[in-house]
Amino acid sequence: MQYEKILNNCPCPIFVIKPIRNADKFDDFIYEYVNDAFASFLGISKGKLMGANYLSLYDYTEKIWMDLFEKTIAEHKPHLVQSESTIIEKNLLIQAYPIDDDCCACIIISFEASSGTKNFNQELFKRANYDALTGCANRYMLEEEIKSNNDKIPLGVIYFDLNDLKGVNDKYGHEAGDNYIRSFVQSINELGGNLLYRIGGDEFVAIYKGEEAKFLDLIKALELLMKETNLASFGAKYYADGANLKNAIAECDMLMYKYKQEFFDKNNIKR
Repeated sequence: MQYEKILNNCPCPIFVIKPIRNADKFDDFIYEYVNDAFASFLGISKGKLMGANYLSLYDYTEKIWMDLFEKTIAEHKPHLVQSESTIIEKNLLIQAYPIDDDCCACIIISFEASSGTKNFNQELFKRANYDALTGCANRYMLEEEIKSNNDKIPLGVIYFDLNDLKGVNDKYGHEAGDNYIRSFVQSINELGGNLLYRIGGDEFVAIYKGEEAKFLDLIKALELLMKETNLASFGAKYYADGANLKNAIAECDMLMYKYKQEFFDKNNIKR
C-alpha cells in the first residue's frame, strides 16, 4: 500500500476493511490493511490480521461497528461513532472513511479500558435493545433504525402479524404461545437471516437492505412457508428508489391487514 511507512509510524490504530456479504447482509469483513499501531492494539500480528476475516479471529461481530462500516460504504461519506466494544473490552471512538466503492478505512481516535461493570452494562444493553423471548431487536432499535435511515437507499420492508396467537394462548396456554412465537422467529431467520424487529406481542418488522431480486425470492419463500404453516400474515414491498422508513412500515402494515383478513375469512375465524 502506498504511504505504508507513514501509516506504520502513525500512533493511531488504522485499519482498512472490505465487507463480506451473505445474501446481501454484511455480517463479516476482511482486513485489507492494518498499521503497526492497530496490530499492537489488538495484540495480533499484522501477518495474521491482513487478509483474515473478522469471524476467523473472534466468535461474533458487534452490530454497531457493522452498521458503521456498511453506512460509510453505502453513503460514501465519513462517519464518527463512539461505543464500548464488549469483545475487546474497550470504549472506542472511531472515524470511518469510504475508500472506492467497497472498502472502508478506520482510525481509532481514542480508546480506554472498560470498567469492571462490563458484564452488568452488557446485560443492561441487551435488555434495553433486544426482546428477551425471541432475541430479536426491539421497538427502540427499530426507532433508531428509522432515525438513521437514508431515504435514498433501496430497501425492502415486511410487516408480520402472527395468525391467531390469542387463540393459541387461550386453548393451549401461554407457554404454547411463546413456543409459537419462537417457532415463527426461527422460521423467518432460517429464510432471511436476522432481519426481525419485535414491535409488539405478535407484530414484527423486517428491514431488508439487499437487491430487489433477492427480496422477491424471499417473499416467494415466505408465501410458501405461510401457505404450509399459517404462522403469520404479512405485507411486503420493495422501495427501489428508497423511502421514508416510517411511512414504508405503515404502508406494509396496511398490506398485511389485507392478507390477514383473507386468512380469517378462509378459516372462519371471528376477530
